[in-house]
Amino acid sequence: MRYLVCLVIGLMAGALLASTAAAILGKRDPYPRALMSVMQHELKLARDATANRCEGIAKPLDLLATLTEDIEVAMPHGEEVDRVFRQYVGDLRSTLATARAAAGDCARQTQALTDVGNACSACHRDYR
Repeated sequence: MRYLVCLVIGLMAGALLASTAAAILGKRDPYPRALMSVMQHELKLARDATANRCEGIAKPLDLLATLTEDIEVAMPHGEEVDRVFRQYVGDLRSTLATARAAAGDCARQTQALTDVGNACSACHRDYR
């Protein structure tokens, strides 16, 4: 009987600690995830525009370029932003600038969007 009581108390304590940990982890800032979701959506819109009719790519790319201005603010790095992270953001910005310049050329658009996706993936490999 004593073992059964200890087992029940242990299960209750474990459940209480697990729910406390879940509540703490659930209170993270939703802004970084939301920013990445919107950027992913805009990149998909740009890819769809290129695949379907090779026009209408400028608006999603402009919004992506605007959203990249918030990446360093959105990511929780404490006081100082990591040098490597700053490099990844800079690479994404320059790749987006190249993609925006290729917005009129259908052949270059597909490659430019692939480069933008690769720039995103490079950062996600290290920081996701």
